[in-house]
Amino acid sequence: MISKYAFQHEDKVDGIIFLGSYPADDFSTKSIPMLSIYGEVDALATVEKIENNKKLMSKNTAMHMIKGGNHAHFGMYGEQKGDNASLITSKAQRDETVKVIEEWLLKQ
Repeated sequence: MISKYAFQHEDKVDGIIFLGSYPADDFSTKSIPMLSIYGEVDALATVEKIENNKKLMSKNTAMHMIKGGNHAHFGMYGEQKGDNASLITSKAQRDETVKVIEEWLLKQ
């Protein structure tokens, strides 16, 4: 996991992007830029889990929820066991993900 590496080598990482995930380590005292993109109907990295683990993110974190997005549509591997059906197309979720990442990168 990149967040484990970044936690130990903050000077070598310019930022971290989380897609339907969150860090295992506590970055709350660190300043590394972070972007968290998560799906509204993700049954694996649920909104509740993302919100509960927000405290582990750095103070320099941007959060973005994709309305109707699920976990599997962050990749291109088809349906995922245990996930909810997405309320939007996989293309719509990917397009929004790319747009949010591009905007975030331009601000860094």
